[in-house]
Amino acid sequence: MVYDASAAQSTLPARNITIRPGMTSYYAQFFDITKLPGYASATFENPRSQVGSVGVEWQIRPRTFVSVDYVKQHWTGLDRTVDLNAPTLFVRTAAGQVRTAAAAITLTYRFPLDITAGVVSQLASARPFNALTGVDNNGDGVNNDRPVINGQVVGRYAFRGTPIYDTAVFAEGRVKAPRDSLTLRMEGFNLFNSANVLGRNGTCGNADAPLSTFGQASPGLANIDPGRMLQFLVRFGF
Repeated sequence: MVYDASAAQSTLPARNITIRPGMTSYYAQFFDITKLPGYASATFENPRSQVGSVGVEWQIRPRTFVSVDYVKQHWTGLDRTVDLNAPTLFVRTAAGQVRTAAAAITLTYRFPLDITAGVVSQLASARPFNALTGVDNNGDGVNNDRPVINGQVVGRYAFRGTPIYDTAVFAEGRVKAPRDSLTLRMEGFNLFNSANVLGRNGTCGNADAPLSTFGQASPGLANIDPGRMLQFLVRFGF
């Protein structure tokens, strides 16, 4: 079987291809590898994630405690300016980086009569999300093509949402009897009713200006954290 490059280019639409590094002589049998500038010295890297966390607890005074927990996640090889979904032949560029961070701060005080109350604040950096045109621009049969912004195909996960803020309060009291006990607990979540969006609409359209719905919260309960909420608990021990 003989590969006819001219016939293929005239009859087949553009397709996404995945190529391996260090195989110049092999790929040269099928197409002009000079159309992949820098392929011989290109950087190929799979996505990686490094996660680190640290926590500190401090007793400020009798009955008063403060704890701080911090988590840092560092992705590499995830955010590329150009990757396998560009509309023309190209080589994968060096991988970019995506950093996310989250922290939780807790203040607890133990009152007389075995009553405990506290505040928990959670903060997290904005989540990245992908931008898509919503149509099959490169003719590969899949509507996962990204738009061209300022003359370049926008990178994966190039957009950011909004930071996450959640402040909760709690109070708990325990009534003891010789043999039994009764625990009453109240919890309030998202005290300031922050709109913590987890999933966003990444379809920006194919025009010069993005769609009005681009970047807005996607429908469904899984895409946004609950608003202000109260919860009561009664526990009977015997």
